[in-house]
Amino acid sequence: MPEWAEPTEVMKGSKALKMYGKSGKLTDYEKLELMDVQEVYFLGIAAADIKIKGRCGKKYNDGYDDEPGDYTVVTGDHIGYRFEVLDFLGKGSFGQALKVMDHLTGEITAIKIIRNKKKFQHQAGVELKILQHLQDNDPDDRCNII
Repeated sequence: MPEWAEPTEVMKGSKALKMYGKSGKLTDYEKLELMDVQEVYFLGIAAADIKIKGRCGKKYNDGYDDEPGDYTVVTGDHIGYRFEVLDFLGKGSFGQALKVMDHLTGEITAIKIIRNKKKFQHQAGVELKILQHLQDNDPDDRCNII
């Protein structure tokens, strides 16, 4: 077993900070962020050496995005202390798709990350309304609409 392993149970951010804060496996940004996180399922410990070292006030979403507004993907890192990034699936006009492990449900799923620009936020809202309409009108998921 490695010296530092992922949490085996859900915990408050303050507890994760107490357990892992001096391990060298969290970035300074994560240490600040964890003080306000209610549920931690995954920390991305194995990706500690390659994580983005975000900093409050740094250009492009504290250093986590590139200039066009795309999230800088780090395989093995966490998203929201719940999802483990497994793979990059693709990129489109409005954002990126990632294959992730949901450490709450134990399922492998996909996440779409919209580019961090105002004009794409509106488009994402329109897309969500369309997807919600499809789900509401096909509750048994029989139409297989993609």
